[in-house]
Amino acid sequence: MMSLTWTIDADKNQLQNNGQTVTQFLVLAVVLAIVWAILSAMFSYYFSRFRKLPAKEKIYGKASLLTTLSLGVVVLIAWILVLVFYTQPSAIFKTDGVTAQGAIIAVIVIGFVALVAVMLMMWFFLPYYGIAFDDESIVFMGEAIPYYKITKIIKDTKTSNVYVNYAQGKRTHKKQKFRSTSVFGQFILANAALTGVEVTHEDELVYYKSLIQGHKVEQKPDDVVVDQKLKSKTTKTTSNENEKNKE
Repeated sequence: MMSLTWTIDADKNQLQNNGQTVTQFLVLAVVLAIVWAILSAMFSYYFSRFRKLPAKEKIYGKASLLTTLSLGVVVLIAWILVLVFYTQPSAIFKTDGVTAQGAIIAVIVIGFVALVAVMLMMWFFLPYYGIAFDDESIVFMGEAIPYYKITKIIKDTKTSNVYVNYAQGKRTHKKQKFRSTSVFGQFILANAALTGVEVTHEDELVYYKSLIQGHKVEQKPDDVVVDQKLKSKTTKTTSNENEKNKE
């Protein structure tokens, strides 16, 4: 088995492995940049829509937003360092190819770990970026729960967590959980009346199991209409603002 020999060609200013120019690090840097650009564009789009949404009550998740921003800076710095280390190895590492290789790998790993962390936050902790109550729904960034689909809002008697139980489609039941001692849990409890659903104190697990094992959830005739309203809400708001500005 051929051993790996990392060297730096000072004349060509290139990191080499067994005399061959290394390109995989550049490819990984490009992948890192592309994925982060896509995530950044998606996040900016949904955050902009959420910020412009007219709502009766609205709260922002400062901790989640700052964490995501910080991780984004880490990804950006990692990408820049990979490019610098890759394009200027002799200026930074002289002839020490092993150190150059180790430094580039470390920075790439850090960048991708930060990127995955952002993806997981956006997937699992979406409600913690912000919550709004408008005329028709509880709105998160990129997601909304219409009031008429909420089956029950429960403050669990065992854990004291707050659960928003709702129907999705004809057969699926879902829930959003918030700690009652958190800012978001208190926000949900304080504005639950806007949904038209009263908060009950009971065992969430028992109730949720009854939903899963229960009867088929009937879809209301106006489901599609309301969903379309939710999707076009921001567009209509922007159009109305433009018309007012023209006047």
